[in-house]
Amino acid sequence: TTFHNAIASLPESEREVFHLIWYLGVDQKQASELLGCSTRTIKRRWQSARGIVHLMLDGNSPDEGLR
Repeated sequence: TTFHNAIASLPESEREVFHLIWYLGVDQKQASELLGCSTRTIKRRWQSARGIVHLMLDGNSPDEGLR
């Protein structure tokens, strides 16, 4: 639940990207097409979202069994 609360508190643009990539399994190219922005923008938002979540989880990675 801490993980999901961290996701819910992300800025909207990062939350959209996180939802598409993490929960729906969309790749970055598909996410860029769905959101109408460049792949570079998606990569930046994805990196930002993961960084924010990492900090909110006290340095634990969401990849550590939280999927």
